Amino acid sequence: YENLFFLEGGNAAWSAAGGALFNGTEVPGRAFGAFVERTCETPLVSARWLADRLDRRAPTLVLDCSSPLEHNRGCVPGAINCPAGEFALRVSEPADPDTVIVVHCSARTRSIIAAQTLIDAGIGARIAVLENGIMAWELEGYALERGTDRQLDWPDDRKLRAARMRTMTVASRQNVAAIDEGLLDQWRNDENRTLYLFDLRTEQEVSASSVDGARWMPGGELIRNIDRCAVTRNARIVLIDVEGIRAPAMGYWLKRMGLSEVYTFETAGKPVPKTTGDFPEIPPEASFPFIEIDRLGEDLERDLVSVVDVRSSKAYGREHIVGAIFLSRENLYRDTANLPEGPLVVMGAQTDFVELVCTDLKRLGRKVMILDGDLESWKEEGGRTERGFTWLASPPHDLHTGPGDFANPSVALREARSHINWELGLADQIAGDPAAPYARGFPTRQRAE
Repeated sequence: YENLFFLEGGNAAWSAAGGALFNGTEVPGRAFGAFVERTCETPLVSARWLADRLDRRAPTLVLDCSSPLEHNRGCVPGAINCPAGEFALRVSEPADPDTVIVVHCSARTRSIIAAQTLIDAGIGARIAVLENGIMAWELEGYALERGTDRQLDWPDDRKLRAARMRTMTVASRQNVAAIDEGLLDQWRNDENRTLYLFDLRTEQEVSASSVDGARWMPGGELIRNIDRCAVTRNARIVLIDVEGIRAPAMGYWLKRMGLSEVYTFETAGKPVPKTTGDFPEIPPEASFPFIEIDRLGEDLERDLVSVVDVRSSKAYGREHIVGAIFLSRENLYRDTANLPEGPLVVMGAQTDFVELVCTDLKRLGRKVMILDGDLESWKEEGGRTERGFTWLASPPHDLHTGPGDFANPSVALREARSHINWELGLADQIAGDPAAPYARGFPTRQRAE
């Protein structure tokens, strides 16, 4: 990079000049969710209201719009999982006109966007959001259902046609344009502009086929994680879909968020071509030997190698190979001195990230190998693991902790209350912020009880 600057005076100067400072994570996405809820007046229902309705067996469809993994960890009893990015595709009019659709996630953002997607698309049913999600449900003393994997069915052809018509109408309000393969290739080769290519389909669909250079990002996660996924401002964003429903629906929200160059790449119902492109590209010098799990076990017994774990500190603390050393890449050049001498075996959650770490270590003169497998395969082969922050080369400061990270129930509930208050406060704090053009003139009133 050649065009580099630093902010003179840092955060203190920014604050002195009248700029807002935020704490927490996923601020842009969560603040946008608060903006949508307040300005669109998205209907909210309390945990007590929903529990009473379920007790009375009133016709209610509870949809959990979080990821399948989160749904399995805990949901409102009886909820059916439909990730937020799938709502425009899969949710249709209930057969019973008296049915109320109640949407929930872990907290607020995804459920607000999912429910408002249905409202904006003209679904005739009564739709509401469980206010503050399963955090509020537990704060009221209600138990979650755990271990379920109920999924909303794939729509039939009639429902697909209806969903496509609704989505086209909504997307046209924000002029979400579709591009063809020729223009996509042209943008790929443009060295002067950043291009983000997101595949919004399910993990199963993407694992079968995807587009060269695309990153899998379920639509419901994209808004909440926009500051992590599209870090370059004013970049081009292209959304991949097959049915022409999920991509336009998410493009509608991204453009409302203030991202001007958002496009869709659709295949008119044809399968997405299978490609083998890596993203991000790995430097040419990143060619490293792999070590098999059984060989690693033998070398560890003979004290010939050391394992370096570059997963998140949260994952490391939850469980890791006995003796593995936690290292964060952002502190790698400083903290490599804390690693033992001798060959290093690097393991992580993503191969491309592991190769980038190995590239850094190689530049520092270290001999490196990559573990051919993950923690689960290590355990399947009889490898021993341990828990906690037992061996640290870097401080475990790479992640923000949330309510679900605390085993003590009373601490988790205290953190949940704190999180809800923080997220509600974003609605007022974002008003007038230069990074949120959609919020100019955003009213700072509080919702009436």
